[in-house]
Amino acid sequence: MNFKFNSKQGVYVSFSLVIFLILLSVFFTLVQSSRMEKNMQIMVDNHNTKNILLSEMIFHASQRTLLLQSITLNNDPFKRDELYLKLREHGGQFLNSRQKLMLLSMDEKEKTYLKQQRQFSLFTASEQNKAAQLLLEGKDQQAKPFIFSTISSQEKVLHTLKNISLYLNKKNRHSHHDSANDLRNTKIIIIFLTSSVVLFLLTIAGFVYRNIQRHVKELNLSYSKVKNSEVRERSIRDMMVDSIIIIDHKGIIKEFNKSAEKNFGYSGHEIIGKNVDLLMTSADKNQHDQYIDNYLQTGRTKIIGVGREIIAKRKDNTSFFADLSISKLDSDKNGPPLFIGTLHDVSARKENELQLLQRQNDLEHRVKLRTEELANANILLTQQANFDALTGLANRYLFFDRLRQAIAQAKRRNYSLAILFIDLDGFKNVNDSYGHDIGDEVLKKIAIRLEQHLRDEDTASRLGGDEFAIILNSVTDVKFINMVTEKMLNAINQPLNITDNNILMSTSIGISIYPENNTDPDILLKQADIAMYKSKDKGKNTFSFFENNTDLD
Repeated sequence: MNFKFNSKQGVYVSFSLVIFLILLSVFFTLVQSSRMEKNMQIMVDNHNTKNILLSEMIFHASQRTLLLQSITLNNDPFKRDELYLKLREHGGQFLNSRQKLMLLSMDEKEKTYLKQQRQFSLFTASEQNKAAQLLLEGKDQQAKPFIFSTISSQEKVLHTLKNISLYLNKKNRHSHHDSANDLRNTKIIIIFLTSSVVLFLLTIAGFVYRNIQRHVKELNLSYSKVKNSEVRERSIRDMMVDSIIIIDHKGIIKEFNKSAEKNFGYSGHEIIGKNVDLLMTSADKNQHDQYIDNYLQTGRTKIIGVGREIIAKRKDNTSFFADLSISKLDSDKNGPPLFIGTLHDVSARKENELQLLQRQNDLEHRVKLRTEELANANILLTQQANFDALTGLANRYLFFDRLRQAIAQAKRRNYSLAILFIDLDGFKNVNDSYGHDIGDEVLKKIAIRLEQHLRDEDTASRLGGDEFAIILNSVTDVKFINMVTEKMLNAINQPLNITDNNILMSTSIGISIYPENNTDPDILLKQADIAMYKSKDKGKNTFSFFENNTDLD
């Protein structure tokens, strides 16, 4: 095959075509890298927005629960109205954050989580509104079951939102990993295609050069030298966005491209001829040296052609995260091997990961604190609803609840139980003589003495003022009731030493028995109350049984 064209023109055309194709490949690499990095940033922004909206939803939901508890504890109707308005305001802000979240792109699993959250939130809102309405109407006792239901449902809402956040973080990590793999694979494909094109063109150029007339031999040789020169290779590497560093088998730096100068802060003349250890931390330095030595001795390696993450060190001793890929660079057959390292700065990605992790930890901490607050509030509400604040005994509400349970159990097991109505004799004189603080101490000590003579299955309660009520379970005969009652009378008769005052107390006790007297809890307590007044009429400091059901009239 004969090529009839000017030899100098042929050289120019060949070089121009090679340069054009290489520049086109490099441009395509930059465009692809930019597009992928932009997509990764969009994913990060979308994930950050979702996390912020989730945090707002958790905050407003928690505030609604706290406001409802404040309404429960506040007896001022005007203050309750103000708290109720704030409750509705947080509810609106919660819905606004959720609507913004729904406008973002989501997969099916995220939609499923949000659907579960919506069901819990609707139930929570319904229960809170019922409780708030009852509280505004002054029906505190009726509102409490709705409050407990609200707290339980709210914990499910918080748990669901936490699951969404965990899923988003996991999904984001996978997306980063997949995007990085796609970017690396794209670069490998482009490099392969570019190398193939260059190799093909070089083959054609070689075929053309062999057929050029002898008088252009010197020009052809000059072109070959330029093609293989390090200057040309360095100019290509300087065009790369990533840092390119070439070292020999001893780790001495032979080349340092422009991107590497920018990332590390060294100029080429400062670093070339120095050991690559200057650019690594101690841990990565030792590991890198071991990998190179192992490859030179065995021909096997864990790093040639395999990317890994390292911590690189700049001239000013600051560090940054980078992805490192090492390849063996072909050199003279008789010369020592060279290695080319490609580093990509991933500091921005690591910073985003750390920010996401910090936000996740902050969210988990806030959820934990809010859960503890709700649990403590629940305990406080239960304590206030069921126990007397002064003595710690069961209050009237809890007394009747346990009395109904005791009656049901006695009916199933076919045994009796006794109700003791206790009223302190002359307690008003104690308050008048010693003051209400001493009177309160007397009530506390009386409560302790009453409980000392009861079994675990029995219940002692304070109905109010100086009135107490006792439930004796599993009563087998009247002798047992007499024995317990006499012990209580004797215990109360013992002097009470309070702030150097010896106070003598007595009490009058009335007793009714289930089922002999009645089976209704209210009537049984009323009968014990009537029997107590009989003890008062007998001269006090004694006990009496209820004997005549007609006294109820």
